[in-house]
Amino acid sequence: MPDNSPNVQWKTSNGHVTQSKFKKYSSLIPKTEELSKRTLVFELEGALLKSSSLFPYFMLVAFEYAGIFRALILLLLYPIVCLVSKEVGLKWMVFLCFVGIRKEKYRIGSAVLPKFFLEDVACEGYEVVKSCEVKIGVSNLPRIMVEGFLKDYIGVKAVVGRELKEVWGYYVGLMEDKKAGAGGIVSEFLGEEILGSCAIGLGCFSKSLDQQIFRHCKEVYLVTEAEKRKWQILPREKHHKPLIFHDGRLAFRPTPLATLAMFMWLPLGFFLVLIRLIAGLLLPYKMASFILALTGTRLNVSKPDEHSITSSKNGEKPGGQYG
Repeated sequence: MPDNSPNVQWKTSNGHVTQSKFKKYSSLIPKTEELSKRTLVFELEGALLKSSSLFPYFMLVAFEYAGIFRALILLLLYPIVCLVSKEVGLKWMVFLCFVGIRKEKYRIGSAVLPKFFLEDVACEGYEVVKSCEVKIGVSNLPRIMVEGFLKDYIGVKAVVGRELKEVWGYYVGLMEDKKAGAGGIVSEFLGEEILGSCAIGLGCFSKSLDQQIFRHCKEVYLVTEAEKRKWQILPREKHHKPLIFHDGRLAFRPTPLATLAMFMWLPLGFFLVLIRLIAGLLLPYKMASFILALTGTRLNVSKPDEHSITSSKNGEKPGGQYG
């Protein structure tokens, strides 16, 4: 290995370790047009997402599927999670968010996370991933959290993630140590001499790589944290597939500060709802309207356009678009 290669730590696993050739991410940028026939193995957290914080995604799982009280516990425990190692903190958040959740319930609502993953995709990382013919996504997160997003909105052929343990159809909050499907994906996509010789890897300098997957890559390009801070969020018009519908209760990205603000607002919000409800049901219209206006209620009345009125008079049903 050349002297200027980054010092990379492998995650240990069984099997012979083949040393890959590590290069800086900056040396990959001029070669983007040459990647159309290459196989790419990339880390979701290290090479595609701009933010290194996984808290928003687990807060979404806790809030949407486990309830508001478990989401509050996650917020209160997050400062302690930041003090331990990343692996231990990840296991704590997985346990807190998934323990006791019915598997079928999560599968039905798995469309919530893609919106927030898309809002954190970096344009620079996405351009490299999009340029390759065969894409394989690798993640330390539970596979059920990332598989739908990577296959539907990034266009990957296969996903390597960690499997959640379950008992009688309920998650127990524990993850398998090894990534699910790694062996089969290596044999199918990277084990063959033709694909293995042209496969490249894309990861992050600050994260350890899984040697069971990345040892088959001819070259591995690493992104530094300084480079990621300069990355830009991918515009909506460049999405591989537009996000048509988002079925979730949280419309904002639940970062720690945003989540704290939400919980601080909840008591006041409940008080305002109670006042508006009493005013609307018990007081005269003019007095109720005045009180509702004082509490921030805004009433917008829209006038139908002439085309809709003409269509209605002619017996045609005016169309409507909902988003």
